[in-house]
Amino acid sequence: MIYLPKSSETKDSSKEKVNHMTYTLTRQKRKSIGIYIKDGTVEVRAPLNLVQDEIDRFVKSKGKWIGEKIAATQKQSAKKREFTVDYGSSLLWRGTQYPILGDSNSKRIWRDEEGFHFPLNLDKDELKYNVIRLYKICAKNHLAHRVEYFSKIMGDIPNSVKVTDAQKRWGSCSKLTPPKACCPVYNRIFHGGCVWRRTTLSTAWWGTSWRT
Repeated sequence: MIYLPKSSETKDSSKEKVNHMTYTLTRQKRKSIGIYIKDGTVEVRAPLNLVQDEIDRFVKSKGKWIGEKIAATQKQSAKKREFTVDYGSSLLWRGTQYPILGDSNSKRIWRDEEGFHFPLNLDKDELKYNVIRLYKICAKNHLAHRVEYFSKIMGDIPNSVKVTDAQKRWGSCSKLTPPKACCPVYNRIFHGGCVWRRTTLSTAWWGTSWRT
């Protein structure tokens, strides 16, 4: 790679164009070039002093991948916009379909073996918002029990269990952040617990895994 003289700036953004494709260029203190696709837009993050020709050449070489990713993200966004829920329709919970019921006489929402319960006369946006909120509540309660189960086996107790809107990483492991995260989710809890005890995927980690 060809670099320009060192700059004192730590970050700079600009609009660039290559092969009829416009992208946002962000220069940072980093060693490699990264391409990020979000909502159909392209951001390229590059080292502060890397010459523009090198960046354009890299972006051009990834043109096919960028096109595929843009199409995939646009398709995903369209599905998200088209997703609707209504009273009488059903939702999947742990492999079983449950109906959406409008039989709550208060603002309380809950789920049981009969279905998902919501106040009557919510409009579609309000119902959708509360469906997502109830899913998070149910997921947190269920996962907290599974984390407790594996914690007893492994002898470690995490500080908390959280359910977020993460889209890129649905679980992260570290010594300070115990497992956050079904069988794939259970595997994540188990994996996270092992990493919590052994912070790298080393021979010691595999030993912990097999013993557990």
